[in-house]
Amino acid sequence: MSETLVETPKPTEPVEDGATEAKLHLWLVKEAMRQGEMRLTQQLEVANRARERATSLLGWSAAASAGLVAVAVQSPWRNLALFPAFAFVVCGLCCVIALWPRGMTSPGGYAAWLLKGPHPSEREVLEAMAKGMVETEAKNATAVSATIYPLKCAWVLFVTAALLGVLLTAF
Repeated sequence: MSETLVETPKPTEPVEDGATEAKLHLWLVKEAMRQGEMRLTQQLEVANRARERATSLLGWSAAASAGLVAVAVQSPWRNLALFPAFAFVVCGLCCVIALWPRGMTSPGGYAAWLLKGPHPSEREVLEAMAKGMVETEAKNATAVSATIYPLKCAWVLFVTAALLGVLLTAF
């Protein structure tokens, strides 16, 4: 006899399969809508967090570049101080590119279409909306990538410029 750690109770009633056949398609469409709304909400959250980081980094890079330009004006190593200052300026430009509006679309936005006219059935309306969400997800994914990539470049430049600034002050 094989021993099991957990015994599975035998059901006394038949297990319900959930929606089947005709009702399954409607359930799938409703689930696709739910999943699409979650995905679009998540994409907007990622984009908003990236914008917050870009805004913060823009402020830091502006302050650091201004400070290094002030050092460059008064320092005998004027030319050396301009390298990290330039890197901070380029970092700021990358942040501006990351902050540029991308035309993200939020979940919803179907109210006017829904009110326009007769629709054949709940299933067909939800299918059309789910297909629209899939298209919106693809468009938003491109916009999120276009925001994240310059932000990553900005971080690399910021760290590089900071290291250059530290090396400059060491001498």
